[in-house]
Amino acid sequence: MGEYLDRLYVDTVGYGPAPMEYCYAQLGADRMLFGTDHPYATPSLPHDLIERLACTQAEREQILAGNAQRLLRLEAAPAGRA
Repeated sequence: MGEYLDRLYVDTVGYGPAPMEYCYAQLGADRMLFGTDHPYATPSLPHDLIERLACTQAEREQILAGNAQRLLRLEAAPAGRA
């Protein structure tokens, strides 16, 4: 079963810091993806939780975009373009 856990990714949809911190501690930043599929109450909450996560800026960027770009084989947008 361990070989399957290396394929597990989680998104950051949540309503408090505890689940985000748990995922970060258990899986690391390279297994987390920015997600906003439930923005009804507070659309900025997932981003705010990532900003408050005790991780490096490089890990934060990895969660916000880098992991999705890597998994989906997307090229990063040039600076100044979204």
